[in-house]
Amino acid sequence: MTPMAQATLTTARRALLAAAATAALLGSTAAAAQAAPPDAPPTDTGNWVHVTVMQGDGPTGPTRSALLDCSARRGDHPHTAQACGELAAVGGDIARVHVQDTSCPMIYQPLTAYAHGMWNGRRVAYARNFSNACVL
Repeated sequence: MTPMAQATLTTARRALLAAAATAALLGSTAAAAQAAPPDAPPTDTGNWVHVTVMQGDGPTGPTRSALLDCSARRGDHPHTAQACGELAAVGGDIARVHVQDTSCPMIYQPLTAYAHGMWNGRRVAYARNFSNACVL
């Protein structure tokens, strides 16, 4: 499994990581009667989080993103049911999601994980730097 794929998989555990206030939320106005694309973030209701993992030390590294919509069980997060269950268990507090204990190599391949969204009517945000994908 590549480091990027492992980062995305572990993202389910750290469940949702996009803290940057880059909430490109779609508002629902009467004038915009156009349907939202299938991967668009849901509205300001429900339980959803947009997750982004960026590789490297700076802002120019490769990124991978996923939408986790626990209200409608939709989005493109690779482990929707598991991630939604873990978030529900901690009331949407991403920092409290339990990560399995494992031995990780001391290889420096930095990642930054971000998450932003809504959980039970309140905005959630998370950001954290990790030394490699194993500790994510």
